[in-house]
Amino acid sequence: MAGAGDRRDDRSAAEKLPDDLLHAFNNISSSGSFAACGSLFTADLVDLGLAVEGLGAVDLPLKPIAARILLDLSQEKHGGGKLSSAAKSTVGGFWNVDPSLISLAPAWGDLLCEAVAKAKEGMGWPSNTK
Repeated sequence: MAGAGDRRDDRSAAEKLPDDLLHAFNNISSSGSFAACGSLFTADLVDLGLAVEGLGAVDLPLKPIAARILLDLSQEKHGGGKLSSAAKSTVGGFWNVDPSLISLAPAWGDLLCEAVAKAKEGMGWPSNTK
């Protein structure tokens, strides 16, 4: 005879995931905690270096006309072609612009490396940690 703790769980792996994560997090034993703070960006970082084909440079604050163009691009372009009406959906409440239309200034690579280095330092990790 099976006991209460032996009941069968017919949920899919995706349905079990939240409970599995909670169980895993609750079973982490740690002797301390950590926190890091600081500024990742310099005060003179004004130019985002973000551009979208069909719009050009993206400036903040985003003007209504630029928002409309971005929305139109997200509805019309995806993978080089038009989206069917069934495929015109949102992800997390946001329209998606095809990544091939987006470009970032090369400085973003350096900025990202600097942010990772500061995060490692703040957590006390060796600089060569991957």
